[in-house]
Amino acid sequence: MYRVKINWSRFLIALILIKLIALALFSSDYVHQLFIPFISHYLSNFDNPWDFFYLNQLSHVEFPYNPLMLYIFSFTYLPVQFLGINTIIIKNFFFKLPILCADIAIMYLLLKEYASYKNQVL
Repeated sequence: MYRVKINWSRFLIALILIKLIALALFSSDYVHQLFIPFISHYLSNFDNPWDFFYLNQLSHVEFPYNPLMLYIFSFTYLPVQFLGINTIIIKNFFFKLPILCADIAIMYLLLKEYASYKNQVL
């Protein structure tokens, strides 16, 4: 029986590139209408955005995560905010960068834990 030999490093790089393209091109309105205004307000004022949106009765803008998530997303969204980038693809990329980092970290941990099951993990 003939077995196909897979170059895993190239395969992983290809997967990450596909994920990068998908993260930059695809998003929902939730990101642009709810999360990004919340994070942009935080980066512009460095105050409590939950209080601001509650007191100004802007309940349509919501960020349902804890402050740690706000700090993580804000850190990766800093270049977009301070450089004034308005391209949606670049906004998507920087907003979703923590998700890519988490995916890579989870994949690394799974490959470390289940090294003998590399084909099933990937």
